[in-house]
Amino acid sequence: MNLPLIDKSEVVKIGYLRSNFLKAWEDHYEAVRSGIPIKPTYAVLSQPGSNAKLSKTNDRTDGYAIYSLFLAPANVSGYEMCLWRTEDCTKLCLNCAGKGSLSSVQQARIRKTQRMVQYPVGFFNNLIAEMVRATKKHNGTPITPVMRLNGTSDLPWDQICPELFLFFGERGWRFYDYTKSFQRARWQPWDNTFSFSGHNWKDCETLLQTGKARVAMVFDTKRGKPLPTSYRGYEVIDGDKDDLRFLDPTGVIVGLRYKRVPGGSTDSPFVVKA
Repeated sequence: MNLPLIDKSEVVKIGYLRSNFLKAWEDHYEAVRSGIPIKPTYAVLSQPGSNAKLSKTNDRTDGYAIYSLFLAPANVSGYEMCLWRTEDCTKLCLNCAGKGSLSSVQQARIRKTQRMVQYPVGFFNNLIAEMVRATKKHNGTPITPVMRLNGTSDLPWDQICPELFLFFGERGWRFYDYTKSFQRARWQPWDNTFSFSGHNWKDCETLLQTGKARVAMVFDTKRGKPLPTSYRGYEVIDGDKDDLRFLDPTGVIVGLRYKRVPGGSTDSPFVVKA
């Protein structure tokens, strides 16, 4: 696969984040033992209903509350957050879609990302504390808390903080994400939907043929044209009805309609003509 080179010299070190998460995890357990819980000092997670895409509702979304982590994608913050991105997906990133276009939102995402890299123990202490608070909030209710850690990033969180998945998974949380990593989509450390980049159809087809993964694909549906019902022999389902990908079947293409972003265009291999 010949793709334009992208400067990723400031790729965040996964081992560095991992070691600092463990320090925060030890802080969490020490706080539990002492009876003095750690309280969040600044917001890390976006709350349910705060993001237009994640808050879409229909019959199957009842009973779920989606929490999400929105970092500054690519190297916007000075640190690479999308380890498998291509030039095409970078140009059409939804980071600046909707309220994401607001300067205040962009600055908040940049600050959050820089805090995670520069002061990781404090960042992870806040993340854990917010999840503990949300767990208590939903305990004994019919609401299942759901986490999407890669709201606008593509990091291997199960390598950074596997304890988070185990601990909160045992307390009823569901985890899901999108990724452009073929290995992660094939391995499925948690529910990962593989993203079509415009250049990786062979990888998409390999995953679809296993019947154990699904592929997200952006379609150009201008002039009111509907999503196709199939693409290259694979069923296409409507992924814009909600964002609960873990409720979708595997072996299908999750169709997403092209959303206009500053500087974006449908004249890109990333966008499939419907």
